[in-house]
Amino acid sequence: MLGCSEAKEFLFGEDVYKITINSDRDVILADGVDSANFTILMYNDSNEKIKRTYTLYVNEKSYINKSRFSSTIAGKYTIYAKVDDVESNKIVLEVSNSAVKEIKIENLDKNVIIALNKKGVSQYSLENIGDIKKDDISSSYSTKRNNLDKKKIIKKDRMVRRGPIDNINNYKKNTLKRINENTKEYNFLEYDYNKSKYNIRSATKVYGDYDSKCLIFLEKNSNFSKNFSWDSIGKYFDLNIYGKMVNVFGEPTDIDSNAKVVILYMDLGDEYFGYFDPVDYSGGNEMEIIYMNSNLDNLGYSPNSEEMLSTLAHEFQHLINYGNRYIEGKQEMDIWIDEGLSMAAEHYVSGIPRDLYLDVFRNDRDELIRNGKPLCYFDIYDNGESYGLSYTFLEYCKNQYSGKEKLFKKIIEHEYPDYRSIVDIMKKDNSVFTDFETLLLNYRIANLVNLAGVYGYGNERNIFNFTKDNVIKQPTEKFIGYLAPGGTVYYYPGKDYFDLYTPNNNSENIKFIKISN
Repeated sequence: MLGCSEAKEFLFGEDVYKITINSDRDVILADGVDSANFTILMYNDSNEKIKRTYTLYVNEKSYINKSRFSSTIAGKYTIYAKVDDVESNKIVLEVSNSAVKEIKIENLDKNVIIALNKKGVSQYSLENIGDIKKDDISSSYSTKRNNLDKKKIIKKDRMVRRGPIDNINNYKKNTLKRINENTKEYNFLEYDYNKSKYNIRSATKVYGDYDSKCLIFLEKNSNFSKNFSWDSIGKYFDLNIYGKMVNVFGEPTDIDSNAKVVILYMDLGDEYFGYFDPVDYSGGNEMEIIYMNSNLDNLGYSPNSEEMLSTLAHEFQHLINYGNRYIEGKQEMDIWIDEGLSMAAEHYVSGIPRDLYLDVFRNDRDELIRNGKPLCYFDIYDNGESYGLSYTFLEYCKNQYSGKEKLFKKIIEHEYPDYRSIVDIMKKDNSVFTDFETLLLNYRIANLVNLAGVYGYGNERNIFNFTKDNVIKQPTEKFIGYLAPGGTVYYYPGKDYFDLYTPNNNSENIKFIKISN
């Protein structure tokens, strides 16, 4: 829709010898409200200003005595004024669609339209992306379902109550004393969130001395023997997990003054590898403790298996993160960032990618990611897709940050508990990352093209290469047309549709990016 408002009434006078036109704007938004104002001056043959009725031409469409222009249609408009046979100079006004950004990437083999929700808040608030006609989308990237068999995904964490520390001053003084290296047996409290009560877990110490960083306890009557090689597990934690992580994620708190992290192996069924529970800071066991599953040997996960050892690093990050932020009186970190840091801890300690969750991310068997699963809302009940999103995003940020893994500690120490911490750190390190929208977009493009620079994963491009995977394919018919914060979908239209596409949604948080070569 075009619009031009009327100018003041003109007085008729002498013949026009020359006309000039100027605009107060070179670019306006295609919202029908933003406008450009024109100054049209007319002169007689003595170079004196005169006033006459004129015709304004906008892409050859004429308007009488108009001096303001707005439009809802993006594009370039050639504008000039005319009186009788005398024409003014021509000006070009660009009408820009504020919801569409265009990016050129050399050697890109297909045009892409990316739709994303630029919000970084951790909530499941859906916003409509408008109409993108499926009939006009080319079939280069099909929507055929990947028929890979599902593998049971055992979770790293359970959803637990998160809240402020009740006795923070007591903890700051380190007055609590519960366990030390001389403790042989102990009755631990495990909080049952389904029944809202504590269960007692009696356990025997199987590792730990004065110099060790951890104390390992095994639940009595466990499937594992006390004679299992617990020393190897304990030393792995002391040297590889604790020894590496404190430099990158920070030191753990010590609320019970024993300079130890307690690791309790007990029966957790077959749903969880392990977990950290912040209730132990405000009650419960009142100590730094990680709970690990002793009942997964029949599924191939003994305590010294790669996945169980990586879970120790994962939960240790949660312990460091939660303890330090709340001892300092800071808000608890958004879950999606906290989980991304824990996945990064696994990667950092082991030195190898976390293939279990990368495979979930790549294959996207439930077609959640390609249908816009949000980055910023972590779903503990999905099949690992939320872990995959958080993991790859934090690894993208790490590889773009000049200090690499030093990014993680900065996030934990930052005053903000949410996406703003990452944006603030990344922006100070590289001015390219001006806001969360830019950071999110570049991450999504990196998954699409895997190039050097901001559109890639740096030295780990060979690990995080998703250019042929489901995560960058267009949505299926299951996509409902709405995106939550951090959610993204990719479309691969034909050239005509790509060139002419204009969004028709009304949300200021939904952004569209057209990428071509």
